[in-house]
Amino acid sequence: MHVCDCRSESRAVKKTLKKDGLDLKDFLRVVHQEFFISLSETFVLVTTDRTVVNQDKYEELQDGITLWLLQHENQPLPAATEEEIEFVPHFNTLIQSGANEYFAEGHKSLPCAFAELVDNALSATAKNTGVRTIEIRMLFDKTV
Repeated sequence: MHVCDCRSESRAVKKTLKKDGLDLKDFLRVVHQEFFISLSETFVLVTTDRTVVNQDKYEELQDGITLWLLQHENQPLPAATEEEIEFVPHFNTLIQSGANEYFAEGHKSLPCAFAELVDNALSATAKNTGVRTIEIRMLFDKTV
């Protein structure tokens, strides 16, 4: 999982930590070590929707999630942070959306399906200020 240290007012530092086989207490020890947090310093781990990570929430966390390391639950973020999102579209979205949405007559529908995904991403972030980056990575596996 990704832990973004947002305690500092200048910038956020992001590290990837493994939770494999660790309970919350052991994971917090790893956080102390990785981010050089003294035992007397208080902090809180929250999800990007500001849910405090307690024992129950910790057990629900999935690999690849981003957590924020804060001084307190309501601390404002010092800078913009990034969250990695993995999205695997349904097979029919890639095959049929180009033909249906863009009427890809005589053309392959895959580029049109990607255009649809980019269009949706731009629409979803239209009111965001600053730079927006859309990165699409493709893996073609003919063994499936």
